[in-house]
Amino acid sequence: MKNIAFVCEGMYNGGVEKTLIEWLKTICPQKFNVTLYLMNIEGETLNKLPDYVNIKKIPELTDVSNGAYKNRLEWVFQNKGVIAGIKFFLCSVMHKINHNRGVYYRKMIKCLSDIDDVYDYAISYTMPDSICIPYTAEKIKAKYKWMWCHIDVRFYKGHELDGMEQSFKKFDKIVNVSNAAMQTFNKKYPALIKKSIMIKNYLNTQDIINMANMPCDEIDKNVLSILTVGRISPEKGQDIAIEVVKNLALKGIIFKWYFLGPKPDPDYYLSIMNSINKENLSDKIIYLGQSDNPYKYMKNCDIYIQPSRFEGYCTTVTEAQILHKPIIVTNVAGAKEQIENDVTGIISPISAEEIEKNIIKLINDRNLMATMSDNLQKKFNIDENNFEDVINTLITH
Repeated sequence: MKNIAFVCEGMYNGGVEKTLIEWLKTICPQKFNVTLYLMNIEGETLNKLPDYVNIKKIPELTDVSNGAYKNRLEWVFQNKGVIAGIKFFLCSVMHKINHNRGVYYRKMIKCLSDIDDVYDYAISYTMPDSICIPYTAEKIKAKYKWMWCHIDVRFYKGHELDGMEQSFKKFDKIVNVSNAAMQTFNKKYPALIKKSIMIKNYLNTQDIINMANMPCDEIDKNVLSILTVGRISPEKGQDIAIEVVKNLALKGIIFKWYFLGPKPDPDYYLSIMNSINKENLSDKIIYLGQSDNPYKYMKNCDIYIQPSRFEGYCTTVTEAQILHKPIIVTNVAGAKEQIENDVTGIISPISAEEIEKNIIKLINDRNLMATMSDNLQKKFNIDENNFEDVINTLITH
């Protein structure tokens, strides 16, 4: 039996967690012991984990990284001693000055105990700015260590990745989820090109189709329905969609645009809701909240649109393809690997004006919409990989 450790922040309702669950389902429990370390044992998808996954809370990590700084500092002094407390304080001061997140994270976790267990494979399955990356690199013992990078690193405009390269270097492989995302990663970190690899996420086609067939009463079948699935956050571009809706409404086009997904950024969500109310668009834009089953909404919409500013390889676009939906996706990383323009969907520049033009293009050419759906039905295929294949690729590549 081989031992695998996955490390993640929590099991929230996002694309990262969804793809993790799909990979975990492909692991044979007769061949592998699987442990999932979480910063917080919480999240909407926690109950979707396979029964054979051993869930453990990452010891002490939330004590030094979550909550009020005063409480975290007190915890270090009380539990790790005066010297550790002074070092923790000094590294916090230096972070305020130079904003080097990577250095801050590595110094922060120095006072934490190592994980006692030894693994064959340890995997950081988070975003590239997560504290789970240096934690996996420094505190978990394993023969092989791999990290997943789920996004185009151009997304980060501030200091989020400063100093993280020193932790990236400690992994044997860095997995990017699209060729485009891998290219931007390699450009930013040329010293890591030999470690960088592309592996697309896995989705269970039949599960998606089965869930899509469940009843859905929320979509108005009497008008053109547009759907966007994703967390309500700036990188997903719901504010761009509002501009599109405003312009389409002025043209007298009758439709409804549905947003589906969690709202992790309260300020952005509030700004979205305020904009909808200010522009009197509450009859055009309907926020459905979040759902364990986005597929029933996808099946019942007429057009699926992903107005994102940044992606790594957009899972929801793949899901909409499985359900043969006409798709408009912005020209983010991975888009050209997913969509053949005007054949299986439309790749649009990232602007409200261009997205609007492409929506009108589809509305005025229902034959094109039907052709896109037919092409997806005939040509679209999901690679039926399992995680054992991934392991073999990472070891031998």
